[in-house]
Amino acid sequence: MPNLEQYLEQGSVVSFLQRAGMAPQSIQHHRAFASNWGWDDGTSAYVTLWMHDIHDPHGIPKWSQSDPSLRDDLAGQRGSRAAELYSILVRYSGRPVRVILQKRKADRSKWRSGLSQARGLDPVAWYPLVEGDTVLLQRGSLPGRRDVSVDGQPMPSRPPSFALRETRPEQGKFRQRVAAKTGNRCALSGAPQEVCDAAHFPWADWRTDNQAHHGVLLRRDLHAALDCGLIEIDRLGRIIVSEYLASMSDDYRALHGREVPVGKS
Repeated sequence: MPNLEQYLEQGSVVSFLQRAGMAPQSIQHHRAFASNWGWDDGTSAYVTLWMHDIHDPHGIPKWSQSDPSLRDDLAGQRGSRAAELYSILVRYSGRPVRVILQKRKADRSKWRSGLSQARGLDPVAWYPLVEGDTVLLQRGSLPGRRDVSVDGQPMPSRPPSFALRETRPEQGKFRQRVAAKTGNRCALSGAPQEVCDAAHFPWADWRTDNQAHHGVLLRRDLHAALDCGLIEIDRLGRIIVSEYLASMSDDYRALHGREVPVGKS
């Protein structure tokens, strides 16, 4: 597990850009330049990330930003800097990017002298990937493929689940039945039923198949992953996790090969 704070020290943004190998002719020694969120010297990209904005910093660190032109919470300089950062990451999609980490001062009364308490250059490259109108930036590697499992096999193909768009009249009774199979806990994570859904197995028809052996209780994020094909369950109850989901978190990766109770077929 990475400890990103170990890379924090004292130093200016420019000094870390120099250390990262930015072309000297692209570096400018004034505050406006150092206040940018991203830089492109024509061959490499460099960005600065606040530690509190990084998701899963102790697992597989990642950061994301939606298209600033679609957001109404960014204006003025913040909007311009966000737009330039987004543009840089789109251009460098799939290529390594150097990241300067920043930790914000906890005492807001000291923000007038600058927000940053410490900075550091991450020695590991991060990789951007465009997903619709969002850029995902992940440390160490690109996210895996959506249509390939952790084993390198094609993910089973099926239409999107009706759970995404239709009401299920028998859902209440179905939920009680499947919850009872696993002690009112998620069959994979052990999460309490309050944060779980009753999920139909991929081969079951929600209109007619609403007995206990037609589904399983899953934490809501796992149910959503099942519905959109990032996780599959075969007829033996074996869990198949896509490369993409596994690359998001080691917790998801650990689910691959696990089994849930299926019951009679």
